[in-house]
Amino acid sequence: MTTLSREKLPERAELNTEKHRAATRKMDSRLAEIALVMLESDPEYLNKQDLISTEKSPLKKQS
Repeated sequence: MTTLSREKLPERAELNTEKHRAATRKMDSRLAEIALVMLESDPEYLNKQDLISTEKSPLKKQS
């Protein structure tokens, strides 16, 4: 490894850390939006969706 590469490692590590933090913040923001939409949804709709999900589940035992 050259001296130039060693000098740039901390700089690159910091840049990668900042990119990761930004991506995490964006993901957290999107998950919060989804949670708010789900909380404001009609409960009857959610119950119906749960039924559909259960019926189509690959883990459901075949009779």
